[in-house]
Amino acid sequence: MRTILAIVVAMLVCVSRGLVQNRDAQAAADMNAVEAELLRTAASTCDRIEFPHLVAYFDKGLLAPDAERKFGQRLEEGFTEVARFLNLMFDPRERGTSKPDYYVTDRGGLSHAWPTRVILRAKRVMPSGLSIAYHETAHLLVMHDPSAPRNRGDLPPDEDARVWANSAFWLPDGFADYVSFEIARRLHVVPTDLFDEGKSQADVDAHARKWLIDPRGRAVLPYIASHGNPDNFLADRENVAAPYYVLGHSFVNFLVRRFRMATIVRLYDKQANGVGAIEDDFRSVTGADLASVRNDWLKRLGVERVSN
Repeated sequence: MRTILAIVVAMLVCVSRGLVQNRDAQAAADMNAVEAELLRTAASTCDRIEFPHLVAYFDKGLLAPDAERKFGQRLEEGFTEVARFLNLMFDPRERGTSKPDYYVTDRGGLSHAWPTRVILRAKRVMPSGLSIAYHETAHLLVMHDPSAPRNRGDLPPDEDARVWANSAFWLPDGFADYVSFEIARRLHVVPTDLFDEGKSQADVDAHARKWLIDPRGRAVLPYIASHGNPDNFLADRENVAAPYYVLGHSFVNFLVRRFRMATIVRLYDKQANGVGAIEDDFRSVTGADLASVRNDWLKRLGVERVSN
């Protein structure tokens, strides 16, 4: 859920300006606070297990020692498979740490990723929600520059608002959902733990069509292939985040079919580790106009006349 990282910061920036609803602002503030407390206390409240490519932290008492190791091994398996699929690596020199930290906990808010750590909400990833881990690992691997403005949470409010103003919120999570479905298929995991219905990319497109005849889906459609995020994204997951994720995933599906996966990896890399506008980055990477491609996607879904 790379979008969560962005929204936590962006919403906190906007609270004083009255630009977001209080429910989302409070949800963002709460998430920021609980993660800080988790990191502050992890040394004494978590069991730590090191694996070849990552370090796993489990809330004490969450699992028996053998179960912790088995689940950690599955996280390790997912990490290596996502890295292979994306043809990316975790470079300790660039990241400033030898391995990423994975926290399996119910004390860190919604699952999300930073350049050097992943927070996994235990009640959702255990025992069968591993596709969420694949989703967050995709974010982690693409967000390779911890110093990039969009990968930080410590910028002054005005600067933070500026670097996010022209960014694509739909791209990170649409991309990560796409990756999670592909890795789940390869590792024989059923991706039933995300907002998407079904088990394949084709099923996602069918689900997107359903959302586009639903007022809740039409309400978030203007934010797909555009800037910004809908109100109540954090506070109303069922009615706002659900259609937003599915539509973003469907659009990335379309992009991968048209431009190939390596191109979309470069697009996300350029957005995550840079400060460019999504329209400019899209044209630079693909050579195409984003608005035109969006129209082609809607035509493929058979809903080109949807009104926003």
